[in-house]
Amino acid sequence: MVLKFIPGFLLREVNIICLAAIIGSFVFFTGCIQQNNNKDQPKAIKGFLNLGEWDFEEDGPVVLSGEYEFYWKQQFTSENFNSEVLPKKSGFIDVPGSWNAYKINDEEISGSGYATYRLTLLLNNRFQQLAFKFLDMGTAYTVFVNGKRILSVGTPGKNAETTTPRYFPQVVSFIPDSSQLEIIFHISNFHHKRGGPWEDIQLGSVQQMHHVRQNRFFFDFTLFGSILIMGFYHLGLFILRRQEKPSFYFALLCFLVATRILVTDEIYLVQFFSEIDWEIFVKIEYFTFYLAIPIFARFIQLLFVQEFSKRVLQIILAVAALFAAIVLVTPVRVFSHTVQLCGFFALIGFFYGGYVIGLGIQRKREGAIILFAGYIVLFITVMNDILDVSEIVHTGHWGHVGVFIFILSVALVLSFRFSKMFKLVESQRKDLQVEIKERKRTEVELKKSREQLRELSARLNTALEEERALISREIHDELGQILSTLNMDITWLENHFPAKKELFQKTKSMSDLIGETIRKVQKISQNLRPSIIDNLGLYTAIDWHLKEFQEQSGIECRLDIQSKSILPGDAIAVSIFRIFQESLTNIARHAGATEVNVLIKENAGTLIMEIKDNGKGITEKEINDPKSFGLTGIRERIRLLNGRVDITGTHHRGTVVYVAIPINKKERTDAENSFSG
Repeated sequence: MVLKFIPGFLLREVNIICLAAIIGSFVFFTGCIQQNNNKDQPKAIKGFLNLGEWDFEEDGPVVLSGEYEFYWKQQFTSENFNSEVLPKKSGFIDVPGSWNAYKINDEEISGSGYATYRLTLLLNNRFQQLAFKFLDMGTAYTVFVNGKRILSVGTPGKNAETTTPRYFPQVVSFIPDSSQLEIIFHISNFHHKRGGPWEDIQLGSVQQMHHVRQNRFFFDFTLFGSILIMGFYHLGLFILRRQEKPSFYFALLCFLVATRILVTDEIYLVQFFSEIDWEIFVKIEYFTFYLAIPIFARFIQLLFVQEFSKRVLQIILAVAALFAAIVLVTPVRVFSHTVQLCGFFALIGFFYGGYVIGLGIQRKREGAIILFAGYIVLFITVMNDILDVSEIVHTGHWGHVGVFIFILSVALVLSFRFSKMFKLVESQRKDLQVEIKERKRTEVELKKSREQLRELSARLNTALEEERALISREIHDELGQILSTLNMDITWLENHFPAKKELFQKTKSMSDLIGETIRKVQKISQNLRPSIIDNLGLYTAIDWHLKEFQEQSGIECRLDIQSKSILPGDAIAVSIFRIFQESLTNIARHAGATEVNVLIKENAGTLIMEIKDNGKGITEKEINDPKSFGLTGIRERIRLLNGRVDITGTHHRGTVVYVAIPINKKERTDAENSFSG
């Protein structure tokens, strides 16, 4: 989460500094493991290696390479070579290298079998304590020097049952008892494709050998720690930002490469877990390589989505899954034969990956050039490992170093991408802050405008009610009085002209018309402002209006008033009556109901009015229709009264209007003030 608070430019600088430190450490430790001599190392010829002119103190350690005496399917000791009848050689064989395809009597031998290797070594006259540095052999061996056994790794036998395979790189010291050394190896292999001493065997002073091993240890664990840290770093980025899938696959790749450092060359895994089963260990070694291929392909595909064919990715995933499955379900002697085929498959994949990155460079994808430079180094080192495993060259395993350099290039590209992303986020954050300020200002203005509109609405309602009351009084008092006087005059005429039948009928008709007009005036006056509210109160007005509604609409109505203890003020009473009146109007116009039930009750200082009908039921669309001015008017009146209204409808089962209005002293005062405004 800390990354969220690091500015983009600062994050990029931190990444560059870290990468520079890692590269510096890499260069330093690479220099440490190089041998500091320019003298050509001698090679064994026909089983003899002359080191008479070699000074270990000045010239450094030497690799015991060249032609060794080879005795196929024999286990000879020094006593055999000191007897009168010398053992018959199968020939001379190159070391380092496996015995696979070595020809005896024009026939190639297989990887399974056992053999004796013999080398005669001539030292200078300076006797000192020396040491061998062994990596691993295929797949069990014993070492003798001048007839003395100095080392056994596993159990070299004459068949699979008597052979115990094992890898355990180490430094073994000894004190030469003469200037001539006889070195004999008993090597057996019945569990792997290849047999023999396939890695370099080094000889030097004890201090030199431990120094070489220590330098290699620091070098490998610098790589291991750096790659592991980058793996966890990018895994953390993925956890924080799940859409960054390249970071996830990059982290997986880092973890696989870090694991391979522990299972190749010095094989630190068996140093830490000496009891680990040899077959499980080899499965880990192969599985990390085979699994890295699809993960690497998926990573490149995510970086170059438009350039990397999905069909090619599917093929790579399928083939890699097949290789991995073979490793999981078969023994070493079976799946070890797949390494060359998988190497060829990886080579094709590498060429395609180079093509994809090159296409990215052509299309000017961000970071493609840096990535391509790291990819070239990775390609060279991985090809070196494939050739080394195939015994075409004997340069050791450097694939993890190439992967490390490639990882550096990827980390650099990803750091630039994240830096760009953080810059974009920072820019968007500033824009968002400006937008938030603008929205807040708009919200304040809008809120102020709404308050003004609501205040205006309240005043308009008040003015409307006042105007209605005034018009009602004018109609009732002035027009009613005139009509009443006119009616009295016509009645006088009827009494004074009884003899004239036609005139009497005319005045009678006029009197009836004036009476009907008076009733109409009274009804208009009541609709404008029911005087019954002022004279008899809210509840009586509701009862009267409900009866009028029943008489006019033909809808059966029932009223249940459970409490009359709440006596709202005039302004509130008129608003409640208008809400009641508008609800009945909506029922008459839209509900298609045959029955209406009205309930009025009190609950903790709150007046509750519930109006139910058995009509078709109002829909959600109708409830939320902005053109439904009747419902809008009801909601606005309720809001001004600090109350609550719920309108619900059930299809063919009617509509319920639920109104709750607080009538305590404070609420009543606020509501009345809002109306009187």
